[in-house]
Amino acid sequence: MSLNFLQTLSTDIGQLLQDSDECNIIIEVGEDPNIKAFYAHSIILRARSPYFRRALSHEWTKIEDGRRKFRKPNIKPEVFELILKFIYSGDINLDGQDVSRILELLVATDELLLSELSDHVQDYILHCQSEWLKQNVVSLWTKIHHYDACAKLKNHCLRLICRKPQFLFASEDFLSMPESLLLPFLRIDGLRMEEIEIWDHVLRWGLAQHPEIRDKDMSKWSADEYDGLERTLKNCLPLIDFAHVSSNDFYSKVWPFQGMLPKTLLEDIVRHHLKTNSPPQPVKLASRLQFDSALIRTSHVALLASWIDRLGDKRYLYDEVPYRFQLLLRGTRDGFSSSAFHELFGNRGNVEDATLSRVSLSRSYYAIRWNGRDYGPCFGDKDLWMRNKFNEELSCSCRRDDYMESITDCTTFSVEEYEVFRVVKKTSLT
Repeated sequence: MSLNFLQTLSTDIGQLLQDSDECNIIIEVGEDPNIKAFYAHSIILRARSPYFRRALSHEWTKIEDGRRKFRKPNIKPEVFELILKFIYSGDINLDGQDVSRILELLVATDELLLSELSDHVQDYILHCQSEWLKQNVVSLWTKIHHYDACAKLKNHCLRLICRKPQFLFASEDFLSMPESLLLPFLRIDGLRMEEIEIWDHVLRWGLAQHPEIRDKDMSKWSADEYDGLERTLKNCLPLIDFAHVSSNDFYSKVWPFQGMLPKTLLEDIVRHHLKTNSPPQPVKLASRLQFDSALIRTSHVALLASWIDRLGDKRYLYDEVPYRFQLLLRGTRDGFSSSAFHELFGNRGNVEDATLSRVSLSRSYYAIRWNGRDYGPCFGDKDLWMRNKFNEELSCSCRRDDYMESITDCTTFSVEEYEVFRVVKKTSLT
């Protein structure tokens, strides 16, 4: 017969905190004028905390009146009292605690290597302080970003910003963020914001670091002022996917700052915008967007996967997508002819694993099909048909029939680019 009396054991050991006679260590925490001495048992501290196992060595403590003495000025007494109770009894109650106190507790658990308590505090913030978290995500990120033990909260902050970038860019703290805190957000896969908007915000942040030119006519900037802004933005600019900025926006908003872009990056961008009909060289711009497509972004991949799994209003993030999208055909690489399309699929009459990728995507989708060698992919009865050489004038047509909405307002058109992907379920090996 096996019995478990852990609750009784926890209560009994917790009562040792009330008896200072048997304590062999004094821990002074806090800074003037808020300093408090706590009496404790080194054997319990060592058993419960890897930090104290090392800190209570002879090198880190001194003996006064027969007891070891240890100073911890960077933790407030109110926080250490919660920690000490947890160490002795395993009990912690965060209800009624101010959020700032809870964050101080979280930081202290990281230093004291109390992983179990750290996980609990993070779960409490995620589930019981969710509204506060949304309103203070930037200040929270500022406080916890360099603490390894805060992985749960850090990942939540990144995911929250990914879904709602305005929590970052509209925050009062955004313009004062140091670069080291901003870059992780710019690297997020599937950030739900247009690239030109990201450029606008990054430029706004950069100018905020140089108030002397923020409201100054750019034509009157000195060379030193221009160079200063360039140095400030040099690590941010490669994280913006300028290939997904329209030519108009690129010319009006980005081109005035062309001198700040690395030469190779600028050449890639200009080639992308000026040589749309030539076979492209690989353009690897934003490191957060490493996905092989000239048309769609990681956010579109996540959206397509969400439609495939019929998630409704809920959507995957890019790193949650359970599929791999394998590029099979690209018009500028493999040709725009219907024969190239047929050769890819071995002249089969139906392709269940192919998706036509477009920047503007309809919420409905139908099986892809075609009616003969002269036809490429066709969706619906008349909704999207591609014939002969798809990049030639009048080779494609679009008339709403099966779809709820028309795919495009143009009834006839040609395409500058199209891509076909195979959608494959991910396995543990892929």
